[in-house]
Amino acid sequence: MVIAILAEAARVLDFGKPVAVTMLAILHALPDSDDPYAIVARLMDAVPPGSYLAVSHAGSDRVGPEAQQDIRDSWSGRVKQQFTLRSREQVARFFAGTDLVEPGVVAAQEWRPEPGTGGTGTSTLWCAVGRRRASTRRSGWAGSSWSAAPAGQPQPRANPC
Repeated sequence: MVIAILAEAARVLDFGKPVAVTMLAILHALPDSDDPYAIVARLMDAVPPGSYLAVSHAGSDRVGPEAQQDIRDSWSGRVKQQFTLRSREQVARFFAGTDLVEPGVVAAQEWRPEPGTGGTGTSTLWCAVGRRRASTRRSGWAGSSWSAAPAGQPQPRANPC
């Protein structure tokens, strides 16, 4: 899955320069059995230092037990994905190897609210942005190793997974 995402992104992005990896309302559709932390880590390994990771994620500690069950029931039979709520601490784990941008992992209404709004509202989402550090490459994968194949199809020179 990661190689396919990176190949498509390489069609329009220059991996030699910092980019943004946006996982907005996506990761809660990945169950723990799919190891979403490893997926995010591999994506971030493929982008250069200075790149950003933006995440919004439904919070298990933002929603009561009855509402959680209502959410699961509404998804049941309608979509193939499971709906996995995660706590603030679990969402923060996605940002390993990054420096969190202020205000850090917060409820969506608290992320840089418009002046005068005071961050009012009751979002069920945690959100944050982190900037990839220079010294966090875990796999040795260089994001700049993506190039276009002769037919114009991007292909990795090495396997990041």
